Amino acid sequence: LLFLDSRTAPDSVGAPLARKLGMVVTTRDVFLDNDDHADKVSRQLAIVEQVARRRGHAVAIGHPHDGTLDALDRWLPTLPAKGFVLVPITAVVTHPANG
Repeated sequence: LLFLDSRTAPDSVGAPLARKLGMVVTTRDVFLDNDDHADKVSRQLAIVEQVARRRGHAVAIGHPHDGTLDALDRWLPTLPAKGFVLVPITAVVTHPANG
């Protein structure tokens, strides 16, 4: 099992509690579709890229809204040329033994 904290509340206690319970944990870096228009989602995807370049990975969460899916449909084919690869969430979790 793992815990993915979507951080929908600024005072979320999910990740710290999950770590305390010995679970593997990661948190969302970018929420894609507070505004689900494709152009807004595309701007959020650019932030995903910035975070991934800076940290080595990024976790984004979104919903299957039409605008989100349209933006992803345009963005996904560009990833290889940018040096990005999608990985399963298990590739970026923090294991309790690793802090």
